Amino acid sequence: MGRARKLLLAAIGVSLAASAGYLAAARRGLLPTEPRLLAALMASVLVLLLWEGVLTARALGRTSKLAGAGKLALIAGLLAIGSAGFANWLFGLQGFLVLTEGEIVPLFGGRHLQVLEAGPLANLGEMDVLIELGRVKLRPGSGGGFFPEVHLLVARQGEKSRPLELRPDNVAASGSLRFHQGAFGFSPRLVILQGERTLLDESVPFTTQKDGSEFAFEGEARIESEDLTLKGVVSLETLDESMRGHPTLVVEVSKGGRAIGGGELKIGHFADLSDGYRVGFAGLKKWVEVDLSRRNYRLPVFAGVALALAGALAWGVGAWRQRRASRRSRPALPR
Repeated sequence: MGRARKLLLAAIGVSLAASAGYLAAARRGLLPTEPRLLAALMASVLVLLLWEGVLTARALGRTSKLAGAGKLALIAGLLAIGSAGFANWLFGLQGFLVLTEGEIVPLFGGRHLQVLEAGPLANLGEMDVLIELGRVKLRPGSGGGFFPEVHLLVARQGEKSRPLELRPDNVAASGSLRFHQGAFGFSPRLVILQGERTLLDESVPFTTQKDGSEFAFEGEARIESEDLTLKGVVSLETLDESMRGHPTLVVEVSKGGRAIGGGELKIGHFADLSDGYRVGFAGLKKWVEVDLSRRNYRLPVFAGVALALAGALAWGVGAWRQRRASRRSRPALPR
């Protein structure tokens, strides 16, 4: 094997290692995700592999046919895997939005997404859908935990709405889009009164903290004009094992840093505070983060993996046979 060929193989190995290493580091959060950098690395791998494939095909008659064919199959498999991954980046679409029960959001051109990442050749028209978040039901899970069951309605222009069901372990599809269920939480409707005055009446999204299978739902609201701060926690301890029942709002209100009262409230109930204030729990809805992505080209990847494995096996067997045959053809040394 000539020096130039060895350098080519070394360049292929370095490019593959760099691409795999960068992708692994980016997924672990060790490096910032730069899609263009990853695409450049993958493009260099594909070009080098294609060059090696051409050289292997030209030398096919001068080496073991089985080893040469196996090597070509290995290269073709790697090219299929890399090309599919490159196409996934070129045409890729992904993003997410946060919806509250009953909310309808148009995604035409990716509008209303909190984050949208699109490949250079992506077709934003694939996101021309209306999304409505229906009921979010809590279902009992393993180990005494629970999980949200999300019901979506997705409508495309000229078509009837299509119901989709999302769970943490389930991905739903509509056309080329894939929907994943992300974080979830509660948005209690909080009311603060002073006499006949309504100081606050709005739904406040509570943040969700997860520790193993345990969830904590906490939130805060401020009324600057009154120097009031309301801190609350949605408690699910009043639900039964089947997650039926009504959550409780544990609330504490302070004025100027001084606690003026609180309590545990059921939906529709109020608690009296100091200085003539009252706090109420007027309603409760759930919010859900819905992650969207475009379908990937998975079939070429699987076919490429199978072809690469078969090619590596054939290449190894052919090279072993060639070495064995060359040993047999050597003249015996005189004794």
